[in-house]
Amino acid sequence: MKVFTHKKSTTLAGNFTNKIFVFVALFFCLFCSIANAQSPIYFSSGNFANPNDWTQANATLMGTLVGTNILTTTPNGIGNQYFRFYSATSGGTNYSPNGTSDILLTSGVGVPLQVDGGSGKAFYLNIASASSNIVFKTNGSGTPGTSMVVAFEVQGTIQTVSSVVQVPLSAAVVGGQPVKVTATLSGTMPVGQGVYLRYTNDGYATSTVVAMNGADTKYTATIPGSNNTSATTCSYYIFTSGSGLSIAGSDADLYTINLNNNGGSNYSFTPTAGSVITSNGSGGGVWNVGSSWQGGIAPAASDNVEILNGDSIIITGALSQTGDVTVDSGGTLTLNPGGSTLVTLNGTNLILGNYVQTSGTLAGQNGGCTFL
Repeated sequence: MKVFTHKKSTTLAGNFTNKIFVFVALFFCLFCSIANAQSPIYFSSGNFANPNDWTQANATLMGTLVGTNILTTTPNGIGNQYFRFYSATSGGTNYSPNGTSDILLTSGVGVPLQVDGGSGKAFYLNIASASSNIVFKTNGSGTPGTSMVVAFEVQGTIQTVSSVVQVPLSAAVVGGQPVKVTATLSGTMPVGQGVYLRYTNDGYATSTVVAMNGADTKYTATIPGSNNTSATTCSYYIFTSGSGLSIAGSDADLYTINLNNNGGSNYSFTPTAGSVITSNGSGGGVWNVGSSWQGGIAPAASDNVEILNGDSIIITGALSQTGDVTVDSGGTLTLNPGGSTLVTLNGTNLILGNYVQTSGTLAGQNGGCTFL
């Protein structure tokens, strides 16, 4: 159904066309308000020199996802492709630029929705590939200044998050310990799509979004130890969006293409109050020397240990450790006890930084360490 008239015309033709625009829009408004009052946002082509720049039917109802509106479609060509929106529940409002120019959207960059001012302008994307999947997202009720629109061009099949695992496991996390999260995707990530971790320790009153790094179908990110306070639940989930974005926690819903939130329950862990011994923060040192550690005391066998970014800890003799060992990104654990001396690490051992072995034999769970 064509609702709008293309903007390019002579002044006389433009006046006649605008009258048609108003009549058809009012009819469409009345129809949708009656038939679909519960469905707020419709997507419409904005270029009627070519009646529809998109493969789906014109005036298409958008779906919903985590409190936002979503539509995935494909373009009818490359270059500039135009679009507008319409709301049935906000008084039959048309959303398009209210100034004298069309508005170009950059993939992955949100802009405010504007209420149509009768100028016949439209939003548009400069499409790179006619085979791309284009994802449109809007939020809010359409109120100017509070509602946004963002679009993503994904050059290939849109992938989903098949599974999520963490190290350490939820029951083993202690206060102050970082947690590594790994997402497995349904297929290789296409150009234009990225995967993100969103986490919080206050029930999403505030939250942080970090881009996950990886290749093929495996992507990882770390929830830092500073977030993981003893007896305070940390909640997180994984979502996909456009690639290479910096997303505020408050914008995560708008920017979500799809998500894995553990069936709606989110993933979570509540750190226990177990003891964590951290390296000194001034370069590290030898494992069994007190000055290598904050507080001046070397770890007991049952202590959980964290080697900080910039610190290097060297094991120079036999060791049997039952507590967890975490090497932060930028930290280094070196095994050099001499000969084939046995070093046993029987906790959950997570190497986010560097591991160097110049002598000795490493034993323990899963071969001693998990390298991520």
